[in-house]
Amino acid sequence: MSDTVQCWCMSCNGYRSLSMKTVLKHIQHDRCNGFNSEWHDRYDKKPEDTISGTSFTKRTAIGKFISDQTEPRKKPLHGLTKLTWIDFSVTLLDIHVRCGLSEKDTNIVLDLIREALGPWSGDIPKNINEIKKKVDDLLVKHETYIFCPDNHRNKESDSVCNVCHAVLSKNVENAPKKYHYCPVIPRLQQLYDIPHVASIMQNHPSSKLHYTSMWKDRYSQTSPTDLTLSYCSDGFNPYHHVMKKGSYSIWAQSCEVLNLPPILDKSIPKLLIGMIPGPKMDIDMSLVTEIAVNEFDILQQGIETYDASTGKCFQLKGKIEMFILDVPGAAKELGHMQQNAAIACPRCYSQGMYCKTLSKMVYLESRRFLESDHRLRLEGNSYPDQATETRPPPESRTKKAETQIGRGLADMREENRKNPQARIGTAIKQLSKETGRTTGTPWQRLDLDINIDNLPVEPMHMIKGITSSILKLINGEDVTQKVKTAEEELGRFQHENRKKQRFNDEDRSEYCVPYTLTTSEKDLADLRLKSIICPDGFSDLPESLFTKVEGKTKSHTWLQVSTSGVINFCIRGMLGIKQRETLSNFYFVLSKLFDKGVTREIVDEYESRWHESLALMERDFPMSLKTINFHIAHHLPTYLKRFGSVDNFWMFGFERFNHTLIESIHSKKHPEKSAMNVIEIQWLTAILKCCGLVNRNGERNKGREKVPVGGDIKKYLIARGYVSDDDNLYEEKIVTIIETEEKSTTYRGEFTSKPASLVYVEVNGDLFCGRIVKLITTDSELKLCNVDWVGKIVLCNKSFCYNVIKVKMNLKNYINLRFVSAPLVHAYEEDKLWILSL
Repeated sequence: MSDTVQCWCMSCNGYRSLSMKTVLKHIQHDRCNGFNSEWHDRYDKKPEDTISGTSFTKRTAIGKFISDQTEPRKKPLHGLTKLTWIDFSVTLLDIHVRCGLSEKDTNIVLDLIREALGPWSGDIPKNINEIKKKVDDLLVKHETYIFCPDNHRNKESDSVCNVCHAVLSKNVENAPKKYHYCPVIPRLQQLYDIPHVASIMQNHPSSKLHYTSMWKDRYSQTSPTDLTLSYCSDGFNPYHHVMKKGSYSIWAQSCEVLNLPPILDKSIPKLLIGMIPGPKMDIDMSLVTEIAVNEFDILQQGIETYDASTGKCFQLKGKIEMFILDVPGAAKELGHMQQNAAIACPRCYSQGMYCKTLSKMVYLESRRFLESDHRLRLEGNSYPDQATETRPPPESRTKKAETQIGRGLADMREENRKNPQARIGTAIKQLSKETGRTTGTPWQRLDLDINIDNLPVEPMHMIKGITSSILKLINGEDVTQKVKTAEEELGRFQHENRKKQRFNDEDRSEYCVPYTLTTSEKDLADLRLKSIICPDGFSDLPESLFTKVEGKTKSHTWLQVSTSGVINFCIRGMLGIKQRETLSNFYFVLSKLFDKGVTREIVDEYESRWHESLALMERDFPMSLKTINFHIAHHLPTYLKRFGSVDNFWMFGFERFNHTLIESIHSKKHPEKSAMNVIEIQWLTAILKCCGLVNRNGERNKGREKVPVGGDIKKYLIARGYVSDDDNLYEEKIVTIIETEEKSTTYRGEFTSKPASLVYVEVNGDLFCGRIVKLITTDSELKLCNVDWVGKIVLCNKSFCYNVIKVKMNLKNYINLRFVSAPLVHAYEEDKLWILSL
């Protein structure tokens, strides 16, 4: 056995290799503190059996590599360094694939290193191919499937189709369709081969998701060792920045382990499952999805896996609890109609209406979600359907019915393909039109409710679609002659009603319907937009939103604009009275539901108001606005109650992962295979980093150095007049005093400069606003801040923004940071301070 072994005690946690004598001391120390595990017993009783034996027979290659202390790849490169061969080689390989370096360039770098070290070059690899060969056994490699013209699945090595015996041409022009797939189970088993990761995943570390009803329902009937996963399928164009004509798309399938805490969630990447090329090489989605479903079916049944935290084998089970899909993704993955269909919602049977004048489908059933005696149900002429609403909410889809319909459609399509003379195509179209389904999906084989419980509304694309369409309507971009004609046919928004519906418009010389802005109002709204002061970490606001909506605005910016009161502040005093009140109320309720601290009680409080605000949007704005996004917004409260706040099930994390995939593509000829090869290396690097074998010291963060200040908080504050001698404060040392002119980050937000460091505190039910001048950090959790008070915050009922008025305040200029809000988005207009949202 080697002179040193890897120590997995509570202190070392596998990050140090020590002598056996020292390891035994650490074991004794752990036992004295009441901690014991299978690892302690194995080393204490029979150290020689730690590598070989029956308990290691189910270990992955990574697991065996981690536990084997005699592994030559874990030895230092030479006698004058602690840098191991695996650390050096995998780091270099990761740089090689991430940066797209050629093998020739990487070999030149290796030659330079070996030449510079001379006789101390030791075991430094001669070329990149040597590294690839030595780490080949540690990689989880992807598989490639090819499809014949009749969409039969074959392995890449096949030259003839196994079903129809068609020749699988290798020519570029007639190349068969390819699908690249990376197995999920081997990577999950690798996570359990890392002791501290295996232990954490079974202990369910606290996060917001782990307190939701979904999590409680999941683990009230299953073992704590079972995994919970989320699945995402989304398309992207990797060449959007270089291709001017035509397009190329890749449909990426990926999943995430929800048992990991946030600290590990950042270091362990999402699991890429497959990459589907398109659009010219279009592949039947059910054929490629079936490969993943087969593996997830095995995972649901259970597979024997080694647990490094206990040293025993167990049945690893996992289940997908969330399908994070936008409307096109849900249609492709789950066999539903697309968003322009009459029944496009995958969660209910709500019926859309095709408007010939607009040449589009609109969804006008918002009042059905209201209470049976709600006043808006009785309004007839104000709504596009020109009638009162007496119908109950739309019928929800059920798992049993959807499974039967899906299987029936799949069988009918297969029969129609085999026997075109049967002429059942019309029946298929009619059934699809009545049910909103196009076919079945392999996901129905699993015990999942892919229509209600496991398919939450995707809030990222929903809010982007809603806000962008609203802004394009009120600034006139989408107000075409068709829109005006459609409303005039219904007798809504007539010219003569303008002065009755508009506010303070006697001085306007130009005609404008009540749901659009005048030219002067657009300019003023954009001027207000530019005056908004945002804290650090807030998205950069676009230059214009009301004169013209910028096309490259990111989804995160749309989210910030929609939930931080930006729109309500900018349109104050504009539009018609009803339109302004309806729009302000809509974004106010939306900001409450999209808050990351939302609770089930808050959702219950605002649910009925949310449905009412959507119904008012249908009444006070043109029906061209009512796309599928406004309908699926009605389902949002249901999933907030089940999955918690929107950040638990939005697509931002997967969108960032798609950006990683784009950066991983270094071959225009084989983009999917190129990305797969990079992701394989990145996964290996992440696993080795987690167990301390690569980049042992972690990422180097060169932040601003803390300036130590002697003395205690009380003496320091008394000397500067912040507090009196009678005030009761903890006697603790001050570690840092941070001036807000310098960037500083706290657990409540980021503070940069005085204008951007506006916060509020609540005192006896009133809100008081002030600027943070200094942050005082101590050697414990107590943190104080020096606040320059400005005034009292008062709600403006018309805009749902907040004014700051000057009042006499008997507040001390120090306060515990726990009672201070995050930095506020605010603006100045005519010497008046506005707080956009709290």
